[in-house]
Amino acid sequence: MAPIGAGVGGRLMGEVVRLHALHLGDLSIPAPTAGLARERRGALEVGFFEGSIGAPVLAPWFAADYSGRRIFLSREAAREARYDASGLTLTSDGGAVAVDFVAARSPSAEAGLQPGDVIEKVDGGEVTARDLHALRRALRDAETTRLLHVRRLGSVPVALRKLV
Repeated sequence: MAPIGAGVGGRLMGEVVRLHALHLGDLSIPAPTAGLARERRGALEVGFFEGSIGAPVLAPWFAADYSGRRIFLSREAAREARYDASGLTLTSDGGAVAVDFVAARSPSAEAGLQPGDVIEKVDGGEVTARDLHALRRALRDAETTRLLHVRRLGSVPVALRKLV
């Protein structure tokens, strides 16, 4: 199990899977990921649905016009979606980036990272809370190795690979 979302009720645990396809009218999204909940918390307590497709799947296709209360799905906007290849869920606390969750059998678990670890550098460059988004992007490059400097461990190589 891994975090598949968070909301008012806290972190929701489940399993990330790859679907064969998602069809929305005449728009087909091949091989999207989906989060299947393994808990009955928050909106899932009602029992109307079992999981979520959510932002990571729809992001390449989706644009919102909040003031006009409209959404747009466009096949022209689609691009190769890249997902985390490290097995880490990261958070920022104050000025630091910390590990919130480590997926079992992931590159980060194999490198010895644990929840609570603080990441101070990536590939020799300093990491602060402001760098959280950039660090998450850097951890999506499957088939590369990132050198993370972790306060508890020192420098550890993390060999990224496709996880979903």
